[in-house]
Amino acid sequence: MNKETKETKPNDFITDEQSYYIQRTGGDVDECTTFPNICDANADCQNTDGSYICNCKAGYTGDGKTCSKAASSCNELFQKQRRSKSQVYTLMLGSRNIEVYCFMRDFGCGSGGWTLVMKTDGRKNTFHYSSSFWSDRKVYNLAGGKTGFDKQETKLPPYWETQFSKICLGMSNGNTTRFVLIRQSANSLYALIADGRYRPVSLGRNEWKSLIGPQASLQKNCNKEGFNVVSEYRHSFKARIGIIANNENNCLTCDSRFGYGTGGSNTCGNYDKYFPGGAKDIKVMGYILVQ
Repeated sequence: MNKETKETKPNDFITDEQSYYIQRTGGDVDECTTFPNICDANADCQNTDGSYICNCKAGYTGDGKTCSKAASSCNELFQKQRRSKSQVYTLMLGSRNIEVYCFMRDFGCGSGGWTLVMKTDGRKNTFHYSSSFWSDRKVYNLAGGKTGFDKQETKLPPYWETQFSKICLGMSNGNTTRFVLIRQSANSLYALIADGRYRPVSLGRNEWKSLIGPQASLQKNCNKEGFNVVSEYRHSFKARIGIIANNENNCLTCDSRFGYGTGGSNTCGNYDKYFPGGAKDIKVMGYILVQ
């Protein structure tokens, strides 16, 4: 059935003495009313001029014809729906369908579905240690969550919605991007950071430095690492995720820091106040993903 006639498509018209046609002039047919089951049970039918659209209901996603329950993480897509291609997928996060780029291959932290949480530029103050983005449930630049490892800053709903047992941290310095893995379980990254409490990890100073490579610098002592790490007296030496270090055998007056959401003008990367020959100040793009 269609709305074409012998006048609009004369070359396609075939005469047949046993057949007849009626040219409709009364306007558009509402397929949604005429064919009540034309859409999947998990979709709402929307009539359009000459056609219709099936809009998936909240919590479901699909191709416009069939709708299935939306996954809440990239790892769920990888494990349960056997999706193996890295691309933008629709996730159900809270009560919203959000398009997020899912990393399905091993880029440096192991295989499986990795959900992007945040991208932060160390040259900007967007995700400074004191920024409210670390303690609130507000998104920042949703479009940046669909573009992979680039220079667009973003904070996505997985920050407070997604459970995980692994965190993948990446830093891009020049043309090289390096990653390290932290095995840490939590209901969300928000749960580990938002209240400001220090929570230690045991990654090790050499692993942190490996994110930048040979150029990285950290003092030898203190090596306080984890979430919400803060020097007791030099308060610019702190990080939401990272490590602080000192030349003295304490954590009171730390001289160097490394991580994400740090203090000072370098908000992501490596800063060493007393690096031989002058201060070391390496600002990078940082990537935070969970699985």
